[in-house]
Amino acid sequence: MVLSTNKREETIDGVIGDKTVQIKYSDSQTIKNIDIGEAEKYDIIILVLSNNSNHFPEKCDSNFVMYKIEYEVLFKISIKTTKHKYTLTKKEIT
Repeated sequence: MVLSTNKREETIDGVIGDKTVQIKYSDSQTIKNIDIGEAEKYDIIILVLSNNSNHFPEKCDSNFVMYKIEYEVLFKISIKTTKHKYTLTKKEIT
């Protein structure tokens, strides 16, 4: 992945080839849904979870897990909350 040089660019954190990428990180023990923002504005989301995250897989020994979710799959598993805003729950991720 090539990171965006513009640190203030909304939604897009980088590119993989010709696909735009959004990176989300979660280490909250209390949130039930991970806000993935305006999913129509990027092609891939990379979701990074720490072992403190409520969404972390139960039978995993590492400190972090990462998921790369392509646009087509993202819309099948995400939940639309408001106009252009989406979330993911543990059930959809694991």
